[in-house]
Parts: sequence; C-alpha cells; structure tokens
Amino acid sequence: MPRKLSEFTLIELLVVVAIIAILASLLLPALEGARQSARRVACISRQKQMLVGMTGLVNDSNGQFPFFFSQTDGDKWLGFWYVHLAPYMGSKYGPGSTWYAGTQSANEKWHFCPLNKSQLANDWIGYNYYFGRQYIHEMVKPSASGMFSDVSYDLDTTRYYFFMHRSQVNGPIGPDFAHHDGMGNWGFADGHVETIKAEKAMELAVDAPGNGTYFWFPD
Repeated sequence: MPRKLSEFTLIELLVVVAIIAILASLLLPALEGARQSARRVACISRQKQMLVGMTGLVNDSNGQFPFFFSQTDGDKWLGFWYVHLAPYMGSKYGPGSTWYAGTQSANEKWHFCPLNKSQLANDWIGYNYYFGRQYIHEMVKPSASGMFSDVSYDLDTTRYYFFMHRSQVNGPIGPDFAHHDGMGNWGFADGHVETIKAEKAMELAVDAPGNGTYFWFPD
C-alpha cells in the first residue's frame, strides 16, 4: 500500500535531523563570534566614555591626572583613582566616599569590561599607574600613551589595586593582552581606543627597554 506524501520514514527523519545538526554546527561559531564582537565593541564604548570623563576631570584639576591611590590626609587625590573619575561617569560615588569598587559596585558597571560577569576585581578596565600626577601639557605622545586597558587580577593579592604597572606587565596588575579572543582593548590619552593583538601589545608595553615606550612613560 503506497504511503501518504505527508508521512516521513524514520530514515528521512534522521536525515533531516542530521542536516539541522550540521547547519547548527556551522552557525554556532559564527553566532559566538558575533557575541564576542558585540562585547568588544561595548568595551570600546565604555573606555571611550572613561576617556571623555577623564578629560573632564583633568580639565577641572588644572591639567593633572589623578594618582592611582593615595592614603595621605589632605591629598587632593586621596583614595582610589576611580573615586575621582566616578562623578564624571554619572556615579553616585565621588571623592571622600569609602568605595571599594571590587565589592560595592554591582550597580557601577562603567569601569568593567562587559565580559565580566561577577562585578568583582577581575576583568576590570585598569588605569595606567604612570599617569598619576602627570600634567597633560607635558605629555609627549598622547596617541601612544595608554591610559586604560583590559586588566585581569589575582583576587587574593591585588583585589583593590585596579591599575597597570610596567614591572608587572605579565603579573597580576598588568594589562591583559588577550582579553577579547586573542586581543585587548586599550584606550589612549588622545581619546582613541584600539583593539590590539597580543603581539602588538607586547611591542608597546613589554619589549621596549627601560623607559623606551610612551605607553608607560607619557612624558
């Protein structure tokens, strides 16, 4: 007895399932790549906002960049650098607030890369230690001086030190060279943000001898 056209044999059904599985295996990597690209773009956007905010802060501070962290009473940069930047980012925090961003910032996302899900100290956007107390008019090459970068931290040892330092470029407080699928977002003092491959990051921030890089030594 001939079967109806609307009926499928088991073999035909398995063929359809196999085709769907093949298509899914081809599409899923593309979808994941699109997600990564979207997060990278969102991270770039955040760093650009931070660069704009820092411009406002520096202009209001007679051209001086904030120190990364001060415990000296009476110091205008008392506290962490991000406390001083916070008001320029629409934050409720500001100078004088006891804000440890690694623990009290569930609603403060502007200083985190969108890849960070925990809102703890890892996956921060870090600030270049060497910008501390520098004056903008003394900067030699702003387009090569990295102010912000993706950063990963050792939570046990540097939980609250959200900055980058040349002596630990490959350690807990160095820039992350491969945060976004083999690349990292770095914001420079002239206001632009680059997505940099690990090889170029090494050239900019690691391989240059001594102070032979404008990235770490902007003046």
